[in-house]
Amino acid sequence: MRHGKSLLVPHLKSIRDYWLDRRGRRRMPARSDLDPCDVPALIPYFLLTDVTYDPLSFRYRLIGTQITQISGRDATGRTIDEDLYGEKAERVKRAYLQVVASREPVAVREIAQFVRKDWLRIEALLLPLGETDEQVTMILSSVGVLEKSEARFTDDTRIELDWRR
Repeated sequence: MRHGKSLLVPHLKSIRDYWLDRRGRRRMPARSDLDPCDVPALIPYFLLTDVTYDPLSFRYRLIGTQITQISGRDATGRTIDEDLYGEKAERVKRAYLQVVASREPVAVREIAQFVRKDWLRIEALLLPLGETDEQVTMILSSVGVLEKSEARFTDDTRIELDWRR
């Protein structure tokens, strides 16, 4: 996995900047620190995922309209482990697991396929939320499409981005 490239999708940068502002001096903001009224233009791009432990699981709590349009479905209330991603579920979970383990944001650029859609080059940004700095209880994330791509996904097409840039 290569590192260092910056985010290109404007709404991902805006969500990152909002998260940084709400975080203040903490490692991560709490869900209660976020107020959708502060950023109404970004709400369609929000994806909120609950993180539960024992066993570790990820459940989509809220999926903005732009995300459902990109993916072609509304998976609100479903977990990543359910039959949303088939054999790709472990690859999708990889970034979520990285956020939980590091308690730090993760940004990637990769090729993804959504339900009955063409292969797309996307950027994804995942930002941890927690009541304390010790445990991630929710993840604020978003996806943005860069360009259509006919290429199939292989591990070397995933690039980890510098979320700060």
